Amino acid sequence: MNYQFPKDFIVEVFGNYNSAARNIQGKNPQSITYSIAARKQFWNKKASIGITTTNPFNKYIKQVTTVDTNDYNSYSVRQLPLRSFGISFSYKFGKDFKKDKDISNDYLNEASQGS
Repeated sequence: MNYQFPKDFIVEVFGNYNSAARNIQGKNPQSITYSIAARKQFWNKKASIGITTTNPFNKYIKQVTTVDTNDYNSYSVRQLPLRSFGISFSYKFGKDFKKDKDISNDYLNEASQGS
């Protein structure tokens, strides 16, 4: 999801959720990640500078996996370091091409007139 504020300032938010899933022997873990970004466009929208962060409020993603069988039980916890921060700069080279030709539907009018 993104929102464009006045003066070419854009904020973007992205989230991803993978639900826990059962398998034959137990359960695979769920995971949740989210990213937040902001960028400012300038030079007639040909350039932009931005900042981004992924999971800024969580140092780790915690995943719990369980395996249950008649002969074996397992419970494991993984902590994945998935926090990041970044900056970006983008520049569009060349010209923006615009179509000079207007699309005409004259053939539809001719067909309806029986020509």
